[in-house]
Amino acid sequence: MSYSVQNLFEAIRNGDVKKANSIVVDSPKIVNTVDERGFTPLIMAAYFNQLPMVELFVKAGAEIDAQDGSGNTALMGACFKGFFDVVNYLIESGADVDKQNYGGATALTYAATIGNLDIAKALMDSRTDVTLKDNRGKTPADHAKAQDNKEMLALLEK
Repeated sequence: MSYSVQNLFEAIRNGDVKKANSIVVDSPKIVNTVDERGFTPLIMAAYFNQLPMVELFVKAGAEIDAQDGSGNTALMGACFKGFFDVVNYLIESGADVDKQNYGGATALTYAATIGNLDIAKALMDSRTDVTLKDNRGKTPADHAKAQDNKEMLALLEK
């Protein structure tokens, strides 16, 4: 990894938007580089709940549906972590709400698994497909059942 890429990922981890912006201005194509785990700057920013960074990278042309080494997107990461504001911004910016990772999970699968009703509602308002199955044949509703989350299940079965 080059020095500037290392500096960018360090800036993301530290929440240093000013430094990240400076690096992106100097090297605009850097927004789509990947680290050793396959994280792009956008994916990492989403995982760290760094909304200003997410906004910076999306506006700079980051591939919004890029996938990490497991096939997870920035949206999936934000859903798994429960970061509603990041999820909402990514949805509004055109993230594919039905993209599946290498295990077949979607953003809604993660919202159902962690039991985050607000995120599930936001995804459903964006017309996510509630019937998509993961590689084990399970829908988001199946994941809600496994968590014994009756509220989530009721939402998903509307």
